[in-house]
Amino acid sequence: MLLKNLIMLIVLIAVFTAPVSSQQYGTTDFHASGDPRAHAVFIRGLVMLHNFEYEDARETFRQAREVDPDFVMAYWGEALTHEHPLWNQQNLSAARAVLEQLAPTAGERDYAYSAVLKTISETWPEDVEEARRLVGYAEREWKNADTPTNRIGFITCRSNYIIDTQAWDDPLLELEVGYEKVWPSAIAMDQYVMGLRALRRGDTGQAGAIVDALVRSANPDSKNIRAAAPTVLKLLLQGRTLIAAGKQEQGLALMQQAVDLEQTLAPAIGPAMPQPAAEALADVYRELGNLTLARENYQLSLVRAVQRRRSLEGLQATGS
Repeated sequence: MLLKNLIMLIVLIAVFTAPVSSQQYGTTDFHASGDPRAHAVFIRGLVMLHNFEYEDARETFRQAREVDPDFVMAYWGEALTHEHPLWNQQNLSAARAVLEQLAPTAGERDYAYSAVLKTISETWPEDVEEARRLVGYAEREWKNADTPTNRIGFITCRSNYIIDTQAWDDPLLELEVGYEKVWPSAIAMDQYVMGLRALRRGDTGQAGAIVDALVRSANPDSKNIRAAAPTVLKLLLQGRTLIAAGKQEQGLALMQQAVDLEQTLAPAIGPAMPQPAAEALADVYRELGNLTLARENYQLSLVRAVQRRRSLEGLQATGS
């Protein structure tokens, strides 16, 4: 999930910061099983899709299927050409019609798709080190052009990477990013991670100062998770700071508020927070030795963040 989120972010950064023409779509390296000739055509369709050339991409994915009718990812790609998330457009019936050509029922399609993902996961188990390379790409984009879009991209990539890998000594954390014209949700991500780093160093004073300075939600009553992210992240960080200061009951209550609030929010396209609130609370219960409540919260995290690696690993560590 970490790599998938980072890839989505890198794609968005590239789209909004680089000129694109109908003849220059860029390149990508995406491994998939199937006829090599079909795979080469599929790759062309994939970069077209990432450049929002939906009609061209659709035709190219169909060409890949003609070469190899069993190439599952070509069906997946064609179905995605009917999804336009940045404009909140979706032709669900058309997407389903494509998938019905792969297999007649949802169960069979899910099995076929999951089998392909299983193969990918087993073949490239080290895709996290790859995630670090992609964060480096976002870093270079930001340093080359210090625009709000590039700041948001780097902050979001860094925040997700640090939380998912727990690489608290990574030099990435020493880089200071300006917040001018940056989304409140991205600012909150950055402040949250910096606050956790302060707690890791035993500096509750600095963590408390970050809590006090944490950006406010522009629309605190919104049920959109991106709009409410600053509120959720502040509750989590404030709770952890209180626990570190010996006020365990108060801190856990605040973190539970964050979990309860998150459960009422509609999901967003792409990562709106660096980790689910339930996972953050589960981590704390695990540190406190309460494996039962840790397990319950990891399970709750996985309801929304399906197959999230950190939550799965946490669940395994509690004995499930």
